[in-house]
Amino acid sequence: MFGVVAALTVIGLVADLMGIVSFVTGKNGPELAAPASPSAEATGSPALGATIGTPLPTSPEPEATPEQSASPPTAETVYATDLDLLNQASDIDVGSAEIRGEHYGHSVVYRCSLYCDSPRGVVEFNLGGRYKTFEVTVGVLDDAQDADQVGYFEVFVDGSPVKKVSATLGKPTSMKIDLPPDAVRLKLLAYRTDTVDSPLKAGANVAGGRSNGLPELAWGDPRLTA
Repeated sequence: MFGVVAALTVIGLVADLMGIVSFVTGKNGPELAAPASPSAEATGSPALGATIGTPLPTSPEPEATPEQSASPPTAETVYATDLDLLNQASDIDVGSAEIRGEHYGHSVVYRCSLYCDSPRGVVEFNLGGRYKTFEVTVGVLDDAQDADQVGYFEVFVDGSPVKKVSATLGKPTSMKIDLPPDAVRLKLLAYRTDTVDSPLKAGANVAGGRSNGLPELAWGDPRLTA
């Protein structure tokens, strides 16, 4: 009888011991395991060698290279009135003109007072073989006293006639002329066909209140392009 009691006691102790072991390994075992270290990529940890709070160095931006400036234009445009005058009639002036409401500040103006020293206004310029084209606007001056006059304008290059046009008040005419190679001399001629060319007759007309056909004409900003 005593042996049976002892055996049952031993069996109970073994069962209790196994329960304790099962409890420890089953419940507390996972909690005792050390957690795996998260990777730097998953946790957003700074890269090796970087200081927290300091931005990573970046490659400097290349300096902008300034754009190449456009080549200067080869063509040169000048006012004919800035060139050397070879010949100029006494009634010719260089200055401003108003033609159909437009202001031309570098013009050749042909205008007479009482009578004309010459019935035709002539001016010549030295081209020196440097220019290829000639451009101008011709017309009757806006403040002309004779609103019915017709002005004629002729262009000569090295003594040869090149072009002839006419203009009236409020109706100017523009010209563009290709000059011959190595052109040297440019002559501009302006006139009215009804201008009195005799001083005596002009004086008599003034005394009698008659018109002497006085021109009031202008070459508006004559330009030359190389």
